[in-house]
Amino acid sequence: MTGVSRGIGRSTAGRRLADVALGATGAPTGSYADRGRVARSSQEPYDPRREDELRYAAERLTAPTAVVTEPMWTEAMPTEATPPRRT
Repeated sequence: MTGVSRGIGRSTAGRRLADVALGATGAPTGSYADRGRVARSSQEPYDPRREDELRYAAERLTAPTAVVTEPMWTEAMPTEATPPRRT
């Protein structure tokens, strides 16, 4: 590993990661830590339709061991992402 983005070194990055993991940064579960402080992530993780698409894809890719359920979205999806309808 030659370095970490934003010009910080491995030891600084490791210390910041440990601070988050040990609670020193004060980042609640599910939050995003950016250079030692809590920050809001991009808007995509808060999109319920995107969450449904991701869940459906994960279930489809692990189909032998998972039960595929229909996503909760109501808008028409592209053909390759449309789950099969249950009868």
